[in-house]
Amino acid sequence: MPQRLAAKRALRKSKRNNSRNIALTGKVKQAVKKFKSDLTAKNAAEGKTSLQALHSVLDKAAKKSLIHPNKAARQKSRLTKALNKIKA
Repeated sequence: MPQRLAAKRALRKSKRNNSRNIALTGKVKQAVKKFKSDLTAKNAAEGKTSLQALHSVLDKAAKKSLIHPNKAARQKSRLTKALNKIKA
């Protein structure tokens, strides 16, 4: 356990950030899973709405440095291509 006041504060902050990161990671995984289930069902209309939600979640994760911005852009691009392939 930390002894100094600053170390105690840092520990509290670390716990808050950890819980936030875990929650946001879960949201990202759920959004990806929902989108992929829409893709396997070949449901383009539902896929479009879940893709918009997924873009929002990925952007928030990148903004909070949970994932790298380039990774978010890459995932958005690949998943959009997959949706366009189903539409065609």
